[in-house]
Amino acid sequence: MGTRRTPEVEAWLAEHAGELVGPVRLMVDHGVDWPVWTDAGALPAGEPPVSPGLHAELVAWCELFARGNARPEEGWAGADVRRAFVRQGRGLQRRLSAELDLDVQLRV
Repeated sequence: MGTRRTPEVEAWLAEHAGELVGPVRLMVDHGVDWPVWTDAGALPAGEPPVSPGLHAELVAWCELFARGNARPEEGWAGADVRRAFVRQGRGLQRRLSAELDLDVQLRV
């Protein structure tokens, strides 16, 4: 991908190489407070290690979803809210992909 990983990301990837199943995904779900997943499920909050700014924005993206913008029974509060959420997710996807130097899929 062309970006140099931080030593923290390199160490984390080496430590978890056998545990990472499938692609890395950026997605939210009700009751989940960290949006980074693999086929094995949601990763623990803060994994993999990312910059403090990206970490805060990923948490805020989950909180935006949890605050009721996407209701389990009713769906999104409106089409414009969903579009803004997806647009924000695409930006986070690009940043996460750059920091990890991996392809990251976005699912919303």
